[in-house]
Order: sequence, then C-alpha cells, then structure tokens
Amino acid sequence: MDDEVREALEQVPDAYDEFVDTYTGNLSGDSEKQELLLQWLEEHPDAMADDVMEYVDDLLLEL
Repeated sequence: MDDEVREALEQVPDAYDEFVDTYTGNLSGDSEKQELLLQWLEEHPDAMADDVMEYVDDLLLEL
C-alpha cells in the first residue's frame, strides 16, 4: 500500500519530493492510517500539501 500512498501524494497539486517521501515514510507499514489518508484524499481532491500535512499530523496524534 506504500506505493498507493506515494502515488496519491504525488497527485497533490503542490506536492514536492520531500513532502511525498516524508509522509509516505511516516505512514509506512500502517495500513489503517494509509487507508484513512487515501480515503481522505479521495474526499478532498483539491487539498494542498499543507492540508495533507495537517490531516496526517492530526491522524498520527489520534491513533
């Protein structure tokens, strides 16, 4: 699922390499959080990198 997350993050309009690498790495091996992120990205197709960072940071603190 890491590849799916990476591909989804690369589609964020203002994505950059460090952003994709960092957030793919932060969620690596945690299929529950990866699935939540993928679902969130589907629901928020216009999300920018800052939006994703905020969501993932909150997600990492919650679970």
